[in-house]
Amino acid sequence: KITEMDPVLIEQVSENQADSLATKMAGLSTSEDTDGFRCTVGISEADEQEALIKVVYNQHLNYKYTHSVEDSDIVWFGRPFQPSDVELIPRIKGFFNRICGTEIFRDKDTQAWILNQCKELMPDIFDFHPSSFCLMKEYEMLQKEVIKHAPNRMWIAKPSDGGDGDGIFLFKSMEELHNLGVTDDMVVQHYIGNPLLLNKKKWDARVYVMIHGINPMRGYVSTDCGLGRF
Repeated sequence: KITEMDPVLIEQVSENQADSLATKMAGLSTSEDTDGFRCTVGISEADEQEALIKVVYNQHLNYKYTHSVEDSDIVWFGRPFQPSDVELIPRIKGFFNRICGTEIFRDKDTQAWILNQCKELMPDIFDFHPSSFCLMKEYEMLQKEVIKHAPNRMWIAKPSDGGDGDGIFLFKSMEELHNLGVTDDMVVQHYIGNPLLLNKKKWDARVYVMIHGINPMRGYVSTDCGLGRF
């Protein structure tokens, strides 16, 4: 299903149109569609997602897979981009399933730096972003802020490339920061003590969006799948 999120960003499509689009993409509508539609998926970079590609291949006659990126209509990356991919990508004549450059947003220090710049340029728009510092290059700036607000302000330290809450801890002083295990490549932020809660619990949501194009910007948001965590 496809629904309208923003008239500027999301094109509204009826449920019948959405079903038709999904059918055509899957190659399931009619024998005529099957005869006229062919897609070769490259799986040389699929890694652990290779099994997913083979499920599609086994169910639909109009799909096939190959280990050659040059012969692929779509090259499926089941892993993040690597620096060595700068030599691989020019060999791809069709499409691939990742957007180059977005891997920088995996790292919390890069996100913090970008949001800090946005907050400096547009403070009224980005006032939601808490005070953030990238260690160790902004250690002295952090130290001044911690001392200035001690012991009333709580801070949270996170490994830049961490996930699932691993390595995260709270502190109120620089002494606590060092005792709890400060390391290089960490992000420290002002801890928000009164976040938006649902049923008195913290939460986050993951929404899946397919970007159709950027000029003009068009995208589709899925209402059939998503993730909510409490």
